Amino acid sequence: MDKADVDEGFVEVRYLLRQSASDARMARAQLLALTDAGVTQRDAAARVGVPFGTLTSWLRVARQERDGLR
Repeated sequence: MDKADVDEGFVEVRYLLRQSASDARMARAQLLALTDAGVTQRDAAARVGVPFGTLTSWLRVARQERDGLR
C-alpha cells in the first residue's frame, strides 16, 4: 500500500466506525489490513482517534474473525 491508500484506509475506518455496530467488523478488517501493510499500531490508533489498548483489542478480534474463531 502506498501513502494515498493508507490515508484512504483511515478515512474509511473513521466513516465505518461512525455508521453502526454492524460496520465494526469491516472497520476492524480494514485496520488489520493497514497494520499488516506496515502501519504501526500506535500510528493507527492516533489516526483513528482511539486509545492504543482499544486498537489492540480490535486487532485481536479482527484476527479471530479472519481465522474463523469468532
